[in-house]
Amino acid sequence: MKILRRVEVWIHTHFVTDSRGMDLKDRERIKLEMEGFLRSLGIVFGIHFKEDDNLKIVLECIPEPRKMELIHQKLTELLEPIKPKALTKKITIEGSENGENKGVCQSNP
Repeated sequence: MKILRRVEVWIHTHFVTDSRGMDLKDRERIKLEMEGFLRSLGIVFGIHFKEDDNLKIVLECIPEPRKMELIHQKLTELLEPIKPKALTKKITIEGSENGENKGVCQSNP
């Protein structure tokens, strides 16, 4: 699994991944390891997970830039061995008559 981008939202930092979700055992392991790592940096806030179109790992603060880079690096290391769950798209074909496709194909995330 990889981090696609980092987004700062109000008082949180969202690490957007290339996965649809994550198994509970992986979530627990990452949460435990990251919270210990955050404490070693002097950060008392934790993390949680948010599932939308992409899984987001949410850091419950916006740390200073030097610490942010260390956190990003640590998360990258922890996520590397995890196989991402495929992102899916729903495809709808409109205007199908008598088995013939006469409409438009729409892709919805």
